[in-house]
Amino acid sequence: MQTVVTHDRDSEEITALNRYFILVVMVWTVLVLAAYAWNARQKHIEILELAHTQAETILLKDLSIRAWLVSHGGVYVFPNENTPPNPYLKHLPERDIVTTTGKTLTLMNPAYVNRQLFELYTEKYGIKGHITSLNPLNPRNRPLAWEEKALRAFEGGAKEATQTITFDGVEYYGLMRPLVTEKGCLKCRERQGYKVGDVRGGISAS
Repeated sequence: MQTVVTHDRDSEEITALNRYFILVVMVWTVLVLAAYAWNARQKHIEILELAHTQAETILLKDLSIRAWLVSHGGVYVFPNENTPPNPYLKHLPERDIVTTTGKTLTLMNPAYVNRQLFELYTEKYGIKGHITSLNPLNPRNRPLAWEEKALRAFEGGAKEATQTITFDGVEYYGLMRPLVTEKGCLKCRERQGYKVGDVRGGISAS
């Protein structure tokens, strides 16, 4: 009888050890998964912060270029196949001028210049930029879905909008800020009813 009791006690001890071992393994697994999830989240936050910094740098550069263009009322260039005279500026008497040597120049307003620069950025570096509004003169400047949402937020006083979007299967981080009507913008925009200080659109970088 005593041998049987000892065997039962041994079995109970082994069972208890097995349970303890399983519990330790489960706790360790949970801790490892929690640490992995925390590290993954922190890495994702760091990536978003880096993307935001890069997008902001691009926007500040684009805004500086735009401010320079607005201060000069645009720039005159020789028209060609890629840069024909802007049909949305045909109401301006000096959209097209002729030099003293008889060569024709056409005016590129800031939006026209920015659009070509954005196309160049995308072609060379994969960076996407866009100037848009809820009431664009040129249909090519229509807002994307996330930009339209941002533009409506700007009308309510928002100063910035961000969004993770996908283009052709590639994930991008988008940053957008409002564009305020300046005196130099009225040459093209006054007919739309904008006044100095109005939020008339936005500029984005992805």
